[in-house]
Amino acid sequence: MNKTIFLQKLKNSLSFMSDAEKEEILRDYEEHFYAAKESGKTEQEVIQSLGDPCIIAKSFSSEKIIHKINSNTFVPKKLLPALQSYFLVTGVGFFNLVFFGIPYFIVSIFGLFIWISSFSFTFFNFLHFVECMLSCINICNTNFLSSGLFHLGNFFLGILLLNICYFITNKLLKIFIKHVQFSLKISKINSESLK
Repeated sequence: MNKTIFLQKLKNSLSFMSDAEKEEILRDYEEHFYAAKESGKTEQEVIQSLGDPCIIAKSFSSEKIIHKINSNTFVPKKLLPALQSYFLVTGVGFFNLVFFGIPYFIVSIFGLFIWISSFSFTFFNFLHFVECMLSCINICNTNFLSSGLFHLGNFFLGILLLNICYFITNKLLKIFIKHVQFSLKISKINSESLK
């Protein structure tokens, strides 16, 4: 493989990026070749030191996704890019899939169940509270008032549960992102050690 083929493979592998980002990355790698040529290295030596263009593109893709995750503050907008970056980096090995992928999947399903349960608990208690208050006004029965206060308390308990879910989801997502970044570093180290 020569410089032209390397840069073409890299360009083809960077299909997920905008043209401006591609050009900037390609310019950087052309500078690597130019600087190496100035120091007396051959194109083959430079290509061996840089590694596989597909792995380089995957690392750029993962870094872009991780940046996208970190720039969002709303948790649901972080989940899909986090999964994309995870599946991009799972090529690191079977270890990632078995010891991290399956537990993350189980925790995600359980987390989704907790979110749905908390939301429905909050929403339906609010509806019951409104129903009790309307019944209390129409019928003037104090039993509906005590029932309404009970449902109002449960509504605020549901709000507390939703806040706890948000906090836990945020913490788990940060751990997940750190793992993906760590896996990305390992994949770069592995690709460098194979040279």
